[in-house]
Order: sequence, then structure tokens, then C-alpha cells
Amino acid sequence: MIRFNQHKSKILVIFNLFLIIALWLISCHRPIQPSPRPLQKNTTSLPKDQQVRPVHVLLGQTENLFITCKKLDTLSPADFFILDDGKGALNHIPAAAQYHLCRKNNTWQLLDAKNNDLLTQYPIFQNNITFQPSPNSVIELAMLDNPADIPTAKPTGYRGTLQVKCESSDYFSVINHVDLEDYLLGVVGAEMPASWAISALEAQCIAARTYVMYHMYVDPLNQLWDVKNTQASQVYGGLPREHPRVTQAVNTTAGVVLTYGPHMAEKIFPAYFSAICGGHTQNAAPVFGQKLKPLTGKPCPYCQQNAPQNRFNWPEITLSKKELSDLILQRDSQLATLQEVVSIRVTATSDYGRVKRVELTGKNGKRLSIRGEDFRLAVTTAQKPLLSSWFTMVDTGKSWQFKQGHGWGHGVGLCQYGCRQMADNGQNCLDILSFYYPQSTLVKVF
Repeated sequence: MIRFNQHKSKILVIFNLFLIIALWLISCHRPIQPSPRPLQKNTTSLPKDQQVRPVHVLLGQTENLFITCKKLDTLSPADFFILDDGKGALNHIPAAAQYHLCRKNNTWQLLDAKNNDLLTQYPIFQNNITFQPSPNSVIELAMLDNPADIPTAKPTGYRGTLQVKCESSDYFSVINHVDLEDYLLGVVGAEMPASWAISALEAQCIAARTYVMYHMYVDPLNQLWDVKNTQASQVYGGLPREHPRVTQAVNTTAGVVLTYGPHMAEKIFPAYFSAICGGHTQNAAPVFGQKLKPLTGKPCPYCQQNAPQNRFNWPEITLSKKELSDLILQRDSQLATLQEVVSIRVTATSDYGRVKRVELTGKNGKRLSIRGEDFRLAVTTAQKPLLSSWFTMVDTGKSWQFKQGHGWGHGVGLCQYGCRQMADNGQNCLDILSFYYPQSTLVKVF
């Protein structure tokens, strides 16, 4: 009887242990469930019960747009529609392998394979045209300055609709209007490998959603578009960057954003992120001019554990003084007024070594002070990239040497490789976000 009870006790212990482990595993992958209330109208311009509008993404500017519509399931050509934004009438365009949109003599042309202009049937007089795919279809496009390059071009598919906006007699902007959650499918897969742990992907989803909603409702970057599709905002790769694991992370975190401030008066903020902080995230103030409690910067012990070493500590870079001066003068018209850069002086650094401000002196005696990140972007090239503003400058007489470089990117907010390491360590999405955005809270806005 005693042996039986001992055996029974062992079974119960093993069963309870198994139950605890199972519950823990389930809890690790449960949907994120923050406070289910919308942000207040007076803090974010996102009122209660409002349907979230599509994201407006600038894909680029071009003189020639090659476009088709394809069915999602078979990728075969599908019908689509064009809308004259001035008249509001939908015009049916039959399925075809490709159409060529351009402007000639201040007039839109939509050419088929035989160079017949379809818009002679549907005259378009307005500056803006919208392309709308048929149901269960996506728009596929390639933007080219030279139409002769079309045989080697790789078109990209995008969900949602496409708006083209005339910028000059022959030049136009291409803007994708896409559902917010569909937009995230093309962002998260472009910003982070889909093979990374699911909690890292979830953290990236929430950061990216917060960033774009801030620019949609609080601080649009342009009147016609909210964000660009490049690193100037956050990378958006459209349909090719979608992945089932990214879809899982987007669905799990649906509608959740980061906020800060007192309860029931939370404010949304631009949840910046970069690849590798280099060991310390950066305060947003010297980079973006924003003083925000969740973006004040803090030590990060994680990214060094898995980041490529030539990115965490990047190799020395040397630029001749003429080369550096030419790069700076090409940056913008204000810097060009220096005529030639004859002196560079770092005037402010962070406590741990990031360059915050640089003073440039021109040949004409004029001095300009610019942010360290702006200086870094001005002098970086594909062949000689300054991966971050965390470096030491040395004047050799004929050249400038950039030594002791750390990190990859601006370093503000979430460190993606640090996020990866935290996820690999078993920390969940909430742990990661609270570490990189201290004093922030999660709110479900839709």
C-alpha cells in the first residue's frame, strides 16, 4: 500500500509538472491582450470608433510605370479598373500581361503591348489616377526611368490600390493605398528575417504599427503620403516579403500599439528601431529632435551576442579630405554654401561616444553645425559606409579616418539584433518592448 501511494504520488508530480509546462507554452504564444480601448482623441487624433484608414505609402517617383493586375491564387493576369480622381468614374481595363503608364504633352497615356493608348477611350484630365485591382487580385508594377530596361526589371506585387500623382509634365509619384495590417505583412518581413523567434517578430510588428500610425494620425511626412517604402521610414517590400510566420505575428498583435503617458491619456509616439545599437540605444532628441521618455536611450547587453562582428564593431574607414568635402557639399543646398569643407570638429557626443553634433567650416569661413546622424548620412557611400554615428574621427592631414565604429543604424528605440537575442533567451514580446521602450504601455486601438 505504501509503495502504491509512493508510485501514485510520483505520477501526480509528473502530471502536474507536465501541466505547468503545457500552460507555460500556451501562454508564451497567446494573443497580445493589452487594454482594449482606443487612444484618446485629444492626444493622437485617432478618435473613438473610427475605422483605421489605409496607409498611404510612397513607392517612388518615375516617368514610366509598367503595371499589371494578377490573381492571388494563380498569378495569372486579371482585370482591373482606373478611377479618374476628379470625375469619380471607374473604367474597366481588360486583363493583359502588362500596361505602360506615362505622360506625353501633359496628358496621361496607358499603352498596351501594341502601343495603343487605352485612355483615348476613357479620357483622364485630372492630375491623380487610381488603379483598383479586381477582387482577390494584386497590382504588380515596375518603375523605370528608361523603358528599354523592362525586359530585365523585376516587378513587385502590392495589395490595395495604387494612386499616381502628376508632379510635372512627364514625372509622377506612385503611392500605394493599403490596409494597415496588410502593409505590416510587407514591412515586418522586409525589416526582420521571418526565421527569427516569433516573439521577436511580434515585437517588430507592434513597433512598426506604432511608427506608421503615428505618421498617419499625428505627424504625416507629406500631405499625399504617410511614409516612404525605404529606410527613410521603414522598409516595405510588398507581396514578396510576406511569410506565414509574419502573418502569424501580425494577427497575434492585431491593433496593438505602444503608448506613453498617464492612464486614459496615453499618447502614441514614433517607435523607432534600428539594426544594431552597438551596446547602447540612443536618445531620440539629438537624432530626431524629439524628447520622449520611451526613447531616452539605455545600455543594451544583447546585440553583441549575435550581431555580425563587422557590424557591431565595423572596420576603419578612410576618406580623403576632398572626397569627404565633395560628399558633404552634395548633400543639400545649405551645405553647398560652404564651397569647400576645410575643417571638421565634433562638438558634442553622448556619454558613451556617439557623435551628436559636428561643426563644419568652409573655405569661405562660414560655419555650419549639423547633427551627427546627418553628417554620417552625408558622407557614407556604398563602397565606404559609415554604419552609425558612433565613431572616433582622426585627422591625418590629407584624410579623415573613422575608427572604433560601433553599431548599424541610428540606434534609437528597438535594437533588432538585441530583440532577436532576447527572444532566443526565451523572453516574450512584452519583455522586449518594455526593455527597449521603457515607461511605455500597450493599447489595443482596433
